[in-house]
Amino acid sequence: MAFVGIDIGGTRIKLGLVKDAELIGSSVIEVVDNQSLAANLPLILKQIIDLKNTLSTTLTIEGIGMALPCLVDHKSNKIISDYVKYPDAKSLDLTAWCKNNFKADFSLENDARAALIGEIQSFSKKTNDAVMVTFGTGVGTAVLSNGHILRGFNQFAGNLGGHQTIDFFGEPCNCGDIGCAESVASGWSLSGMLKKEKSYEESSLSNIENPQIKDLFEAAAVGDLLAKLLYQKILLAWAYTLKNMVYAFDPEYLILGGGVMVNGENLRKYFQDFLNNAGWLSPFGVKVVLAKNPDWAGVIGAAILTQEKAERH
Repeated sequence: MAFVGIDIGGTRIKLGLVKDAELIGSSVIEVVDNQSLAANLPLILKQIIDLKNTLSTTLTIEGIGMALPCLVDHKSNKIISDYVKYPDAKSLDLTAWCKNNFKADFSLENDARAALIGEIQSFSKKTNDAVMVTFGTGVGTAVLSNGHILRGFNQFAGNLGGHQTIDFFGEPCNCGDIGCAESVASGWSLSGMLKKEKSYEESSLSNIENPQIKDLFEAAAVGDLLAKLLYQKILLAWAYTLKNMVYAFDPEYLILGGGVMVNGENLRKYFQDFLNNAGWLSPFGVKVVLAKNPDWAGVIGAAILTQEKAERH
């Protein structure tokens, strides 16, 4: 008996078979069309079957959990926000797709929440209070409070840390607001930020078609002046975003994830020092840690959620 976790990204889809919160088999497929989740479902179906048969033809799939980068009502398995990728996902009956193909339970969740659930499995010491923040194309957040994933009345509590306004004179955000953390410091906003700088043509980043945060960090490390300037700006924007999350949710652990956190000990220390010196936090303390399983935590968390649903039946 095993459960399937699926983590839907913009360019790759990760799948895994999970048993007792451990990944026992995994695979990655390339997205064929990030404007249509329906177009990817046949590939996902085939990959699940192939993965199961590779491990054991007698293995039973009891449930499938899917994590998506949008706001989700986990209880009703409904997507409650539009997203720039997979806009058709909101209209799909994914529960029926799962039942028709596997006769199994189905669970839908926001990708940051699924990653947090998967990540805390690796903790040697159980915690009831943790915040996860992932930095990359956007800024994803999720909250564990008093042992429960925070969801709220409208089902998006804890998910919108990247859309806190940290600069009310700032640029428009893709959510329609202004000065959000994402519009100040994220992968999708970086190109626009760079092109507004007078020294952009002199920067090595002008030679990259669609520069991402990792490109900025690499350029800053070798002395690119514009990259160094924006690097400091982005770190400070992230630091204040983290402080806001800690003020709001008072976690024991603040978990940092996302592609830019690979070998991110220097970043972890920077944020820990920043929070240690924050006025209201200095007497209390929060432990800033790097995600231990950033690649597969979302898959494991999605599978755990559907296992919990199956066990309630």
